[in-house]
Amino acid sequence: MLIVIKDSCLGAESVWETLTDCDCPMLCCSLRPYSSYQFRIAASNDVGTSNFSEPSPAVVTLEAAPDDPPTSVTARTVSPTSVVVSWTVSLIVHVYIQFTSWIGRVSK
Repeated sequence: MLIVIKDSCLGAESVWETLTDCDCPMLCCSLRPYSSYQFRIAASNDVGTSNFSEPSPAVVTLEAAPDDPPTSVTARTVSPTSVVVSWTVSLIVHVYIQFTSWIGRVSK
């Protein structure tokens, strides 16, 4: 079997790349986190190789943990019992990670 893979996140610049001759099933490693991929498969034997299948539905790899903590953390008082805390996150992180929440710690 031949398997080709395409990184769907690259849009029009995406190209089909051959992974390898392989057995079924195959574990595809070294993919980018939180990225969409499609696969096509061709059968092969001593006589030759078939045409490739239609592309698989896109599958998205899991998210990665953030590499770096937020920076430029600031806090300002807004009332006797409240403060507003803000921070900056590296834009590079957003390519592979979808933030769903923030965890804060308070020190007295």
